[in-house]
Amino acid sequence: MSPILSGADPGRVLLVFVGVSGVDAALEAEEALSETRAEEAFDRLVNSLPTKGTNSERVEENVFITLAEITMRLQQLCSK
Repeated sequence: MSPILSGADPGRVLLVFVGVSGVDAALEAEEALSETRAEEAFDRLVNSLPTKGTNSERVEENVFITLAEITMRLQQLCSK
């Protein structure tokens, strides 16, 4: 199993997809949140395409790739 999901509650998963400016920029723009850095707002941060860099894939492409991977991992986690 992916170490990313080890110890995670499969009933409490939130996926956040942002554009090329990144998660920190999205958090800074949201006035209702006190957190301005991704590390403050989320328990785990995952770059689903780490070898490609953060600016190489469009968000729409990243959504499909990530959903396919996370679905498989959550099914494994729930079957235990």
